Amino acid sequence: MKNFWNWFLDNQHSFKNLINETSQNQSYIIYWIKQNLNYYCRELDFMIVFPKTSTDRFELIITANGNPEYFKQVIDLMDNAPVLKTWKFTASIDSKETIEKRINKLEHPLIIQDINLKQD
Repeated sequence: MKNFWNWFLDNQHSFKNLINETSQNQSYIIYWIKQNLNYYCRELDFMIVFPKTSTDRFELIITANGNPEYFKQVIDLMDNAPVLKTWKFTASIDSKETIEKRINKLEHPLIIQDINLKQD
């Protein structure tokens, strides 16, 4: 789990700029986020929600996809998350579909591959 957060810290600026990347670069970045999360636990998934204003934070949601067997891994990962003033880290047991429904209620959600990105 430390490896994931170290990698995240090294690459967080790429994630913040994801919405401005070409679709090829978006796919590449998304692939590596998923790969690095999978190194920690294959059953987890993630979403990124973009802030509404420049003073709001980006949000990384880690989900167990509705499987309570893996929620401990989500909690452990969140317990070890770095404290960053530009990021909010959220643990969720909900499935990605449930989270997507919540995000889709927001204005103009952006779907990039299997991640919902939202520029609020």
